[in-house]
Amino acid sequence: MKKLLPVLLCIIVCSSSCKKDDAPAAAASPFLVTSAGSTWKYESKDVKTGIVSTYTVKATAKDTLVGTRNYKVYTNSATGSDYYSQSGTDYFQFSSLPGLPTRVELLYLKDAALNSKWEDNQSTTFMTYPATVKLTYTVVEKGGTKTIGSKTYTDVTHISVAINSITISGIPLTPTTSVLDYYYARGIGRISSNTKIILAVPLNPTIDVEDQTNLVDYTIL
Repeated sequence: MKKLLPVLLCIIVCSSSCKKDDAPAAAASPFLVTSAGSTWKYESKDVKTGIVSTYTVKATAKDTLVGTRNYKVYTNSATGSDYYSQSGTDYFQFSSLPGLPTRVELLYLKDAALNSKWEDNQSTTFMTYPATVKLTYTVVEKGGTKTIGSKTYTDVTHISVAINSITISGIPLTPTTSVLDYYYARGIGRISSNTKIILAVPLNPTIDVEDQTNLVDYTIL
């Protein structure tokens, strides 16, 4: 019996190890929460004026078709409605570009490897004139942390967006300043953004946007 005990223990341990090895890995949480009733409260600061405002985004049970893509509808206390969609590891937003009013479909996030890049060419309007904008997105940080106020978020992806070129009514323009940084926490969504664009437009007011937005409270259902 004494000789059998070590053999039985070995069999039990090996069997347990095999079961653990065969168990599927838990799926990573997405960067888009779609459960109805979930809310996110943001604080936005206009750096130029110092004015601070807050707004709340809430997930609804509604969805809508934009082109060929199905979007989840979110209410936004500042803009009315926001539209987000996930396709595999790609995340889309039907939104306006900074400084431009017309909504376009943006591939704003990819759950991709560090230093991954993708381009997005958009056609829109500015002051009724046709405009094209070429963007390059880069994953500059993945799985990091970010502290906002007293809370530290984990598993954060940092996306940097470069404006490669802007053409308005056939006239190519180059921004004198362009900083677009977005931070997303897995299982929560966007937690912070920094936007700074200065663009001189002939015969029109200069586009001068500088905004800092942070998530200050949220409820995930």
